[in-house]
Amino acid sequence: MDLFDISEDFGSMKAGLSRIKCPVLILGVQTDILFPIWQQRELARELHEAGNKAVTFYELNSIFGHDTFLLDLNGVGAAVKGFLETNLAKKDTDGEHKKDDGSQQ
Repeated sequence: MDLFDISEDFGSMKAGLSRIKCPVLILGVQTDILFPIWQQRELARELHEAGNKAVTFYELNSIFGHDTFLLDLNGVGAAVKGFLETNLAKKDTDGEHKKDDGSQQ
């Protein structure tokens, strides 16, 4: 995880991030020292500035630090559920409704 550099093949971080077109959830924890909250905020901001307007930043306040993702099922689950439901609702309003058989119209 420390060796990944999104700018490696694209010249800059902004150029690498600009290739991400799908909705993105950035979920950070205030007490996480492995992935500090300021880095999560910066990543969300950089994605938005690179052209992705479907970036959701969600900040959890938890005493569990990095392990929040394992231990706070209610907080993490609510963030993920809200993100998925919001993006599914947006997809439905963008004209990509599904037929009864699951295929797209």
